[in-house]
Amino acid sequence: MKTNHSVNSIGDPINRVDGVLKVTGQARYAAEHTHAMPQTPLVGFLVASTSAVGEITHLDTSKAEKAEGVQAVLTHTNAGPLKAFSQPDDEGRFTQSRAVLNDSHIRHYGMPVALVLAHTLEQARYAASLVAFNIDAQPAQLLLAPDQATEVPESLDGGFEPDVESGVAPTQSATDINVDMQYTTPSQISAAMEPHATIAHFDGDKLTVYPSVQIVASAVQALATTLEMDEDNIHVKSPFIGGGFGSKLGLHYDAILACIGARYLER
Repeated sequence: MKTNHSVNSIGDPINRVDGVLKVTGQARYAAEHTHAMPQTPLVGFLVASTSAVGEITHLDTSKAEKAEGVQAVLTHTNAGPLKAFSQPDDEGRFTQSRAVLNDSHIRHYGMPVALVLAHTLEQARYAASLVAFNIDAQPAQLLLAPDQATEVPESLDGGFEPDVESGVAPTQSATDINVDMQYTTPSQISAAMEPHATIAHFDGDKLTVYPSVQIVASAVQALATTLEMDEDNIHVKSPFIGGGFGSKLGLHYDAILACIGARYLER
């Protein structure tokens, strides 16, 4: 196979396709597509769970609904139809249902309990503080050290195990294992310059979404699965990514919640 690409380009000044637009401030990121909306987008603010596992037993949004600027307060009681949260084996790692606000079960600390939609961030944040809720908390299953693990996965490294069968079989003496020292490192969390954000708009049964996502095709599938919609009615636009490092391969709560809010308010 012949190629016209140079194999000696390491170190050469090669411009990225989107480089000029980004460094000159012309690139529009997810939260900056307000100009494409027929109305000024509302701002969403979450009410988050204070327990890691449990059931919501009481939820009162009446005070929040009456607060200045509030257009809606969404919970699992009024968020609309959603396909139940599923596992990657059901639809795929990036296309599985990302349902949120669809039942009273709490799956992790910080899980959304309610979504407040208002004209400004300050209005939404204040109204969120007025939402009252109780959770019947249950003991969380925490893994704080490797030796506490009680389950062994069927596959390692995402199913891409290293090839350990090639080469000459080692002798018994070569397979003796001696552990002289153990080293641990803290978990690393990527922090892109562009945070996760989404703007969504419903026009009849057509949904337009501006998320910060790296794989647009699977985002369409995930939204269709979660919102129980036809893929042909969903248009996902993500022209620029302000850093992702894999954390934006799939959709997260911000995208689903923005769509739920837009669907509820029909805007």
